[in-house]
Amino acid sequence: MLQKHASNSVMTVIRSKYSHRLTDEDYNELFRCKNVADIAAYLKSRTKYSGFITENLPQNMHRGYLENCLKNSLYSEYAQIGHYCWLVGEEFYRYIIMLCEMRMLSSCLRNVFSGHAVVVKRLEFPEFIKKHADFDYDSLTAAADFNDLLRRLKGSRYEKVLKQFTESGEKTDYGAIDAMLHRHVRESMMSFFRKSYKGETRDELLRLLSMQCDLVNLMYIYRLKFIMEISPKYITPYLLPAGKYLTDKDISSLLDAANTDVFIERASRTVLGRLIGLEDMDFAETKAVDILFGASRKNLYFSSDPPVAIYSYILLAETEINNITHIIEGIRYGMSRDEIGRLLVNVNVGGDS
Repeated sequence: MLQKHASNSVMTVIRSKYSHRLTDEDYNELFRCKNVADIAAYLKSRTKYSGFITENLPQNMHRGYLENCLKNSLYSEYAQIGHYCWLVGEEFYRYIIMLCEMRMLSSCLRNVFSGHAVVVKRLEFPEFIKKHADFDYDSLTAAADFNDLLRRLKGSRYEKVLKQFTESGEKTDYGAIDAMLHRHVRESMMSFFRKSYKGETRDELLRLLSMQCDLVNLMYIYRLKFIMEISPKYITPYLLPAGKYLTDKDISSLLDAANTDVFIERASRTVLGRLIGLEDMDFAETKAVDILFGASRKNLYFSSDPPVAIYSYILLAETEINNITHIIEGIRYGMSRDEIGRLLVNVNVGGDS
């Protein structure tokens, strides 16, 4: 357990970072932007993201470039928080490393399976993250194909997880490999929380992680089964570890649903369904994230546990990035302010004036 002064200092750092979040005024200014370059210009001139956006802002800026600039800002914050935790003896930095390892590997997998198509902006991870990762990220980015990636992962704990796809004799599939990676990392996170923390701290960390995983599973099942019309046996490998909000029994029942009406009726009886309401599946994810957001903000202000506050801050920071991404996509595809606003979490969408 941390000494009180160290614990207080961690809480001060986290709350200070949260004070630099976007305001409703910022969001409404972003709504007034006409294209991706306008959004980038506003973020660069008026927000904490300024240091991660290039000096030159061409009018035809690719949205992927801006989105990766924002992600790089996020990873820089993670490194700062992780390094501070490491300095004061807070083990939670290990969670931050696992989270970034997952993002690193996902990015590298996407590159090798796309044949190294043009990357508009490389994801960049600070030295603290790369130093503590279980592999050499810079080496992985140079991998020519999946087998080469595996060779570069030799000796890491991820080698065995991904190697099974070459041993199965089946054609390697990016989606299945990435899903297996995410499942492995989420299981590792749950194990880390159970072993490293006790009492209310452990319970709250597991509750937040469980809700995240259960939400992802609910939306995956709905989209894959009824929108993409994929057979349940091919959906199961994509799912994360089940939690208390959507149990293994619930998942089996949802996978067996004959149509969307049956799915919604069954999902509404689950703990997650009762929590968020499922009148409109298109916005169920936003409603669930809104609940997570509220719990996280409460933790940030009132929890005295640094691990809970850090985890909550990470959820809040990623929600902000997702909000900006929804605005970028919405403006690019000509969606109305109200349509975009329904996708955002904890944003007061004002009028056009």
